[in-house]
Amino acid sequence: MVFLVDHERCLSCIVCIAQSSSYTLEAGALKFGDSAWSHATLRLGAHSGQLAVTLQFRTFAPNGILLLAPGSKTKPKHYTVLMVREGKLKLIVRGRKRREFSLAAFVADGTWRTMSRWARFVGCVRRVTVRGRARDVAREAALHAVGQCFPRVEPAAYFAGDAYATWSSSRTLWGEGGVLEVRLQFRTAEPNGVLFAVGDLILELKDGAVVLSRGDEVVEWRGAGSAAGGSLCDGAWHEAEARASGGALWLTPDGGPALRAARRAALLADRPQPAARAPLYLAGLPEGDTGESTRENFKGCMREVTVGGQKRDWTEMEALHNVLLDSCPVQQ
Repeated sequence: MVFLVDHERCLSCIVCIAQSSSYTLEAGALKFGDSAWSHATLRLGAHSGQLAVTLQFRTFAPNGILLLAPGSKTKPKHYTVLMVREGKLKLIVRGRKRREFSLAAFVADGTWRTMSRWARFVGCVRRVTVRGRARDVAREAALHAVGQCFPRVEPAAYFAGDAYATWSSSRTLWGEGGVLEVRLQFRTAEPNGVLFAVGDLILELKDGAVVLSRGDEVVEWRGAGSAAGGSLCDGAWHEAEARASGGALWLTPDGGPALRAARRAALLADRPQPAARAPLYLAGLPEGDTGESTRENFKGCMREVTVGGQKRDWTEMEALHNVLLDSCPVQQ
């Protein structure tokens, strides 16, 4: 059977929440879908009669294969597949005839459920039994690109400090008039971390403030109204919208008024044009690509990312490095 699922660091004026980044793990649960072809394979001995399987799963993803039982060597075209399709459970049994069964209930809501278009399953599985026998998938199965689960999560990508995503490295990101616009939401307890970077344009958390910079152009917002005494590492969701042109930067935090930094006219002629196809990184930078200063990768959750007005699912990014999808941990 194959389960195929395809603070001393803060300054004295900065207060970040104490439970910064320690989260417990869900015992006995496995996380699938953070990488392509994520799956676990359970080998079954020869057995005649009915095959009965139960398991619990949790997902926010509307589509994905949960279980695939291929046919035997003598009947290779026979199979059984259990999947989530458009948020509902669907069972397909291919024997002499093809039969399909669907449940009306919506299951892609992030809660644990028990069960007696093709896409990889993004979510967690636990308590698997086959023919009435509990199977320890973590120990017994051959695992590929499988991780661990947090007990409680909300739908957003989690970055543990060693992760980043590449939006694109081959497409032109600067829009009409040489303007780049990026919007994202983040939640963190850490005072420092890169939110996005493209060339020398960087949006980051620095000592609890959101800073948009490009060379000597800098816009900073500390969030005076936030719960952590003027810092944005308070564990709450915040939104940042960054806009850059050849001569100015704009930062719009939490839906408030835009803050602007403009380059002096005498120096505009000295500014090189932005690279047409520079890669845009989210939540961090690849190793060795931190520039002249040392910058930390973001540690926390991110969601609702748009570039140039285009929203993209995390599974549609050009590349993901250690990103945990739909796994933003919530304190119990």
